[in-house]
Parts: sequence; C-alpha cells; structure tokens
Amino acid sequence: MHWKPDITSDEPIYLQIARVMENQIMQGAWLPGSRLPTERELAALYGIHRSTVTAAYAELRARGYITSVQGRGTSVSDSLWGILPARTPNWNDYHNRQWFHPSNEMIDTIRRSRKRSNITNLSFSHMPEDLLPRVEMEQIMQRLSIDGSLNYADPRGHSHLRDVVVDHLSNQYGIHASRDQILITMGAEHALYLIAHRLLSPGDSIALESHSYIYTKSMFASAGLRMIPLPTDEEGLIPEELIPLIHKKKVRMLFINPTYQNPTGTTLSLARRKELLRICEEHRIPIVEDDPYGALPHDGAARPPQSIKALHGKGQSVIYVGTLTKSAAPAFRIGWIVAPEVIVKRLSEKKAEAGYSAHPLSELIAAHYMEHGAWQKQVHKLRSALTTRKQALTESLTQHLGNQLSYHMPQGGYYLWAQHRFPHSDRELLNAGIREGVLFVPGSVYGGPQGSIRFCFLNETEERIQEGIRALSNMLNHL
Repeated sequence: MHWKPDITSDEPIYLQIARVMENQIMQGAWLPGSRLPTERELAALYGIHRSTVTAAYAELRARGYITSVQGRGTSVSDSLWGILPARTPNWNDYHNRQWFHPSNEMIDTIRRSRKRSNITNLSFSHMPEDLLPRVEMEQIMQRLSIDGSLNYADPRGHSHLRDVVVDHLSNQYGIHASRDQILITMGAEHALYLIAHRLLSPGDSIALESHSYIYTKSMFASAGLRMIPLPTDEEGLIPEELIPLIHKKKVRMLFINPTYQNPTGTTLSLARRKELLRICEEHRIPIVEDDPYGALPHDGAARPPQSIKALHGKGQSVIYVGTLTKSAAPAFRIGWIVAPEVIVKRLSEKKAEAGYSAHPLSELIAAHYMEHGAWQKQVHKLRSALTTRKQALTESLTQHLGNQLSYHMPQGGYYLWAQHRFPHSDRELLNAGIREGVLFVPGSVYGGPQGSIRFCFLNETEERIQEGIRALSNMLNHL
C-alpha cells in the first residue's frame, strides 16, 4: 500500500484505514477468504499505535468485510459476494462512504472552489462561453420541426439520429455498424451505467487502467462490481498485464479509454491495441471502448490509431461508447453505444425500465448538428483552442517548474498529466493551491501516486493559464 493516513484530516485515522481497506477489498486486491496483515504489521506500516488498527479492523468487521478467528488471524469475509450482512442501516455510513479514498472529499473541495470568481480553473473541464456552439444551435432550433417528437419514443433512440450516427462512425472512425446496432444514450456515463447494471452482476470483476476517471464515479460501485487496476506506462495500458488477472481475479470485462485518456492524456499505440484485442478474444473477455476525445487531436499531431472497435471489424467482442458532450457542449447529453443487436436490445430494456432518455427533440437537434456541418466546425474550433492552450500550459510549466516537475505531452484531448517532486501530501497541495487562486486535480483522485497532478487546459485563456502556473510555482516553492 502506498497510501498513508492523513493526520491533518478531520476524519479519525482508524476510519481512514477502514475506508481505504474497504476500497482495496472492493477492487479485488484481497479476495474472499484471503488473509490480511496482522494488527502489528499494519501499525508498523503506517507508523501508528496498534490500538488504532484494532479500531479499524473492528469497523470493517461491523460492516461485514472481514472476520477474525483467534489463532488464525483476520481474513476477508467469505460472504462478501452477498454484500453486506443484514443489520440496522447506518445512515451516517451511507453518507460518508467513499469507494475510492480519498477522491470524494477532494472532489467536493474542488467543485466548491471552482465557483470562486478569482480562481484559475485547471481542474475539471468546463467549456468557456467563447467555445460553445451558440450560433449553430440557434440556427438549428429555428429550422427544426417538432413533428413526431412529442410522443413516446423508441428506447433505442430516434431512428434518424441512429442513421446519422451510423454515417458519422463510418466517415470519422472507420466503424461500420447498422442502425439496429446503435443505442442512443444521455452521454457516455449513462452508457457505462447501462453496461454495468445490465450486462454484469454484483461481485463481478472488471479490469481498467490503473489511472482512470472511472474511479471517481459511483456507477460501478453501485452495481457491486470489483475494479481491478491494470498497470500502465507512458504508452497507456500494458496488454500482457491483463493475462494473469483474467483467471486470478476472474475478470469479466475490460473498460478502456485508449485515445487521449482521462486523466493521463496518453494514447494506446496501434500495436498494443491489436495485442489487447488478441488477448481478449483468446480469453473471451468483452472490451468496452470509451472514446469521448477521439475527434480532438491537437493541430499538428498525427491522427490517433484506429479505434479498437474499427480494428475488430465485424467481430462482436467490442462495445464502443461515443458522445457529443466533449466535442459539442457539456450540457449536450447525447451519446451512443455500438454493440451487437442482442446487446442493444438488452440495454434498451434497461434504459426503458430506468426511464432515462433524452427528449426526442434533443435527439433531432443532435442529428441536425451532426449531419449539416456544425459538428465539424465546432471540432475544428475546439482543436485549435486546445492546441494553443496546451502550448501555454507546457511553456509555463517548463519556465516556472522545469526542475521540479515532469509531464507527459498529450497529442489530443483536454488533459495533461504531471509528476512533481515536492514532499507534501495531495491534500496539502490542493488546499495551498486554492489559497493561491489556482485549482487542479491531485492525481491520487484517479488512482495515481501521490505527487501526480492532472491539469485541464480547456477552461481558461492562455493568459489565465500562465497566471495560474505562476501562482502554482510560487505556492510550491514557498510551501
């Protein structure tokens, strides 16, 4: 475990330990029945009193995650697959539970702080007003007819939009599908939610990149799924690392964001995509390819490799997830799933049951936006802005923090991943940054190591980015 208790936190240390161990169990680091470290070993590891570990283990036993037998030590509960034992609900625990410590607490801090008028927001993506397709949307609304859009809709999505998506996928990504292989969703997260809750069962293990935005989402934890992190490097996920985990952790499905990945900005090479596809086909592991940024290579950068779905041709092992949210506007919650017809049918049933569908009028707006040139125009504008803003960020980082921080240069998308060399916890740096008026996301929120940072360069102008990095440098050098 690289994690250490945060002695500056208001949360008691024994609860911190209980939460991080609960997360490790949920991710499959310890399977049901496996032995846990002794209280003495954990106390030595964390540099704390043994009684604190005793209290943490007592908390985990009360939640049903572990059992202790005198003379045999402590192990993960064999009944964990039926999470949790029946007992009176602890509503305070429901409120406080964090599936990936300590992301929720820091995310809440970031969300509150980014509302400040004097903050330079390099944290979560928020498309500024000058990049929104306001004029194009107003023109579409003026031309649009509402005929046929006020009644109950097909849960698979409006037929015209599905036809438009078929053409879009073929022209832009080389993905060939039929209308019946398309399911319209309310964005990429809705698509992942449907997959998690309809195609998988509580207790199933899923594999995903070791650094992933998915760790900040509750959709998989709420489905009772175990998240198994896969090692990555500067080229993204390492395919061979999946093989031993398929049987050891009983992996049922792989989720991957191979192009301009969030949070690292890396792009999986063509060779690795082919190898990953080969491994998953050999072991019959479905791949869910999440591709929200694939249309956003920066100016001057080579186009990314073919999507895994396109490489798979007519094969049925890859489910592809796309969205307009990142290439149009954040409030434009339209996405799609490309999958075999039988899967589309199953997912559309879940969608209908849950009652989550975009209004047919929104789907018609999306169809017009994509088929009459507005999408291409917006993507061109976004790519240009992202290129200049990335340049402002990287030049400022090199100028002000060149000796104390290294970073991976993204070729597309919204994000840059950096590693600093300052001996302070992520929580300390986040709080200090907020005081200096600059906001970023500590990498540990996404499963990264302490000392890593994700910068989003979409939100601010070049001048504001430069001001923010100067403030960050001043803060880091005087903390």
